[in-house]
Amino acid sequence: MSVGLVGRTAIKAERLRPGEGAAFHVLAGQVVQVVALDGKQAASLVAFAGPDNREHLSVAQTRARNNSIMLELGMSLYSNRDSALLQVIEDSVQRHDLLHPLDSQAARTTDDTGKSLVSRLAEFGVSADDLPDPVNLFMKVSILQRGAIEIQESLAEKGDSVMLLALTDCVVGIAALPGKYGGDAATNPDVMVRVFQ
Repeated sequence: MSVGLVGRTAIKAERLRPGEGAAFHVLAGQVVQVVALDGKQAASLVAFAGPDNREHLSVAQTRARNNSIMLELGMSLYSNRDSALLQVIEDSVQRHDLLHPLDSQAARTTDDTGKSLVSRLAEFGVSADDLPDPVNLFMKVSILQRGAIEIQESLAEKGDSVMLLALTDCVVGIAALPGKYGGDAATNPDVMVRVFQ
């Protein structure tokens, strides 16, 4: 068992196929775990604090406060009001993206199943227009010569995970991305999201 989960109990869990989303109300002190079940997967994470949803995850503020375009163990994710929302407490991949926007197909569109990120966040009063740029977990993005950005195959292997400690009460949304952002687009591996108290 992971050190970060010792003494904790899973209270919510959801398996997400590519293009599906989930949203959870997470209390301060609880832990969100995102698992690449088969490897080579990527998932986008957004977060909102406060009852009006106007305070939200800011990747620009996160980059500035951590002085890095790479998310590392121990770093916090910051809001547009400069508050720390979540902290990385365990990470078996250590490669995540803070540059790429939300994938419109996977996250912004609604669907009849009600499993898109937009549909799930609507339960918490968040609209598509409220969505901030995400932290893209397990996504490997490289900066090439002259500033070009290239998305490469995810480094996540089967069972790899990242765990984030909630530093304040917030709503966390996760969208599993299509294979073009992780590995083989034909396999489209799933991700598991769990919340522990």
